[in-house]
Amino acid sequence: MLNAHAYADGRVQGFTFAWLIIMQQPSFDTWTIIFLFAAVHGFFLTVLLGIHKKGNIKANNILALFIGLFSVTLLYYVAYWTGYAKAYPWMNFWVDAIPFLYGPLTFFYIRVLDKKQLPTNYFLHLIPFFLHFILITPLLIRNLFGRVEFLRKYVFSHGALYDKIILAFLVLQCVSMLIYVIVLFRYMRMDKNKLTAYSIPAEFVKHTWMNRVTLFYAVFVFAAISYWLLVGFRLLELKYDYAISFTMSLFIYMVGYSGFSQPAIFNEMPEFAKQQIITADLQIEKAAAKQKYQRSSLKTEDAALLKEKLLLLMKNEKPFLDSALKIQDLAASLKVSTHHLSQIINDMLGLKYSDFINTYRIEEAKKLLSDPAYDAKILSIAFDVGYNNKATFNTAFKKNTGMSPSEYRLQVSKKATA
Repeated sequence: MLNAHAYADGRVQGFTFAWLIIMQQPSFDTWTIIFLFAAVHGFFLTVLLGIHKKGNIKANNILALFIGLFSVTLLYYVAYWTGYAKAYPWMNFWVDAIPFLYGPLTFFYIRVLDKKQLPTNYFLHLIPFFLHFILITPLLIRNLFGRVEFLRKYVFSHGALYDKIILAFLVLQCVSMLIYVIVLFRYMRMDKNKLTAYSIPAEFVKHTWMNRVTLFYAVFVFAAISYWLLVGFRLLELKYDYAISFTMSLFIYMVGYSGFSQPAIFNEMPEFAKQQIITADLQIEKAAAKQKYQRSSLKTEDAALLKEKLLLLMKNEKPFLDSALKIQDLAASLKVSTHHLSQIINDMLGLKYSDFINTYRIEEAKKLLSDPAYDAKILSIAFDVGYNNKATFNTAFKKNTGMSPSEYRLQVSKKATA
């Protein structure tokens, strides 16, 4: 909610708050107790997400900050409604600039959850918040230290102008939050278009969660702007004020519930899901290959025969041992066109040419590493199986086996002596 509570005593010209609660003694009612518990729960979630060291840590930290700001704001509202903010003026104005952060933080969270990185020049999104906070700093100083002559002379003596500037920033808060609603809905539409029949369940779970956060933010912005329209038309009632705090509380509890019911949202993607991604990528590549070669002149029976000839060539003659081997060389050995050979490797074997060659090279390396009589150094083995350097060999070997060549040799040696 855009917080104007601290202006309720007439600080902002032209607004009369008929619902202003003036209490002799601060006290709680049912709703303020509920909101107080929601704020405490929010602080608890903030700490849990902040110390959670699994999954997308950066996204979890942004969400923790978002919930923390909601909780601080909600706590101030409770202080205002119960009369504590009136009894202790130093509580006022601290949350007034926070609405400028809700849009950027929601956008940052969605972006990091999806792409694992913040947008370029992300700090530019935060400039309105800092400008607004600087603007209200004189009010904070006055509430903390009483009348300060310098501020009285140079700031508060221009009260009418100061009030208009503050009102302008409140309008800008509404505009800012509305812009981020549009940005987030466009982003979610693009994310939805990325989902295909090959998308794994984890990707749908992530999209559903991001969509839920976006919808919540849109509802919150609608409530906040409605609040200000009611203020402008002098139709505001306390129940409307409570309604916005209710949306904050709802989001806090929604995050808590999701943390228990869908822990994958905040945790590392499980290994089976990663494997599903690899399989899905391979299926997409196969589908793309079929589309690419659907007008190929290579007949089905000829393709099957060519595939067998290719596999026999790789097994018997081992052309992959040549570090300079190109697909054109392989095609020339089989007396077929490069296009047809590429079709066989991509479509029928489901591999890229580089992966196809690396598979044979790594299998040959595994044989050499497993042979006790062959005690050559790793670099020599790399050269022997067709690699030009040790680094490339190590990378390809680890990608294929999950361990380095040295680790593989040690493991085989231990099994042999066991």
